[in-house]
Amino acid sequence: MKKILVVVPALAGLLLGATLTFAPAITQAEDSATVVHERQQLMKNFGGAMKTIGGYLQGGIGTTEEVAAAAGVIAEGAARIPDLFPAGTSMNDVMDPKTGAKPAIWEQWDDFVADAEIAQARATTLQELALAMDDAALGGAFEALGNDGCGGCHKEFREKLE
Repeated sequence: MKKILVVVPALAGLLLGATLTFAPAITQAEDSATVVHERQQLMKNFGGAMKTIGGYLQGGIGTTEEVAAAAGVIAEGAARIPDLFPAGTSMNDVMDPKTGAKPAIWEQWDDFVADAEIAQARATTLQELALAMDDAALGGAFEALGNDGCGGCHKEFREKLE
């Protein structure tokens, strides 16, 4: 009988140790999935904002105020980009949800942050031009945002998902 009493506390200690060891891994996986979902939502918001701006420029849909607001969404969101890419959230680290974040982001962190800052600057310029109702300059600013801002980062740091 004494042998069983010794084994039970030892087994309980082992189980407690295993629980404490694996708990951070589970939390890390949940946190990684949460941050990937959050940045995917941010990118969808950027897509919607770009559609609003493009609609105005290509089809006269909407107003310059709506263009300014859409550019503001991108400018504010671009400032958050580095925080939404913590280590351990690359396409090799997080399988659910699927992410196209290449490991190059963390290998070339300074370049990645610089690209986010460029996107923020281009969006801010676009916002200012829209507020000034400078339709003549909006097209070039929109193109610069797409090429230098969004495209600059996506070319180097994003794997296209199916």
